[in-house]
Amino acid sequence: MLDLLQSHTARTMLSNSEFIVMLNQAATNRIELARLLNISDLQLSYITNVDAGHGLIKVGSSIVPFENKSPKNTKLYKLMTTKPGERLEELRKPASAKPPEALTDEFDMLSNQELRILEMIREVGKIRYAVSQAQDSVTASSVRIQNFVRFRKRQLAEKS
Repeated sequence: MLDLLQSHTARTMLSNSEFIVMLNQAATNRIELARLLNISDLQLSYITNVDAGHGLIKVGSSIVPFENKSPKNTKLYKLMTTKPGERLEELRKPASAKPPEALTDEFDMLSNQELRILEMIREVGKIRYAVSQAQDSVTASSVRIQNFVRFRKRQLAEKS
C-alpha cells in the first residue's frame, strides 16, 4: 500500500474515488490515507489494529465505519474467505472429520447457482487484482523508460 500512496497517479485516483473500502492499515499507510482522504483520528481507530471484518467505507465525501463479521461455519464464509490457510485446512480434513451439512443460517440456504455466482465474483476479484498489479508494473516501466529517455537526451545535449 505504501508504494501505491507514494505514486502521484495512484494518490490522484484514490482522492477522486467515490467508493473505497479500507481495512486494517499499517501506521505509515494510515497517516498517508488520513492526509489524502481527510480521515479524523476517531475514524482512524477503525483501521488501527482491528480484527478482520472491521474498517472504513468512503462513499463520496462520507466516511462510515463498519463491522462485518461472518460466521465461519457457513458455506458463504468458506467460499469468500481470503485466508488461504483456512481453505487448505478444510481440504485437508478427512471426510469423516467434516461436520454434517446443517442449515445453520440463511447463508447455508444458497442455491448451487448462487454459490457459483459468488465463486465467479471471487474469481473476478482475483483477476482485477492481477490486472491492477500488471498496470502498476507497466506504469513503473513507463516511468523508468521516460527517465532513461530524459537521461539520454541530456547526455546527447552535453556532447553537442
